[in-house]
Amino acid sequence: MSPLAEGEVRLSIKDELMSAPYVKMTMNLMRKFGATCNSEAGDLLFRVKGQETYKSPGTMFIEGDASSASYFLAGANLWTSVYTASDSFIHLHLRFYC
Repeated sequence: MSPLAEGEVRLSIKDELMSAPYVKMTMNLMRKFGATCNSEAGDLLFRVKGQETYKSPGTMFIEGDASSASYFLAGANLWTSVYTASDSFIHLHLRFYC
């Protein structure tokens, strides 16, 4: 999906979108760099406006990979049921239950 395309880019999903959190993270990052993009129909249709350019947002925070961190959090959970994780993470799939 590219704002650099000559026209609007439309991506239609036939079945269930298995990687929805990653697609949403990508779209949020595209917006921070100036792209116009949105999702419709329950995240089964994605649109990106064409003929745009990416613009630097300046300084930005780059979040760590929660998928990799999950191994350490699971290991810590073997010894204690209390740990702290910031709610500011975009990675919504990072959840542990004791």
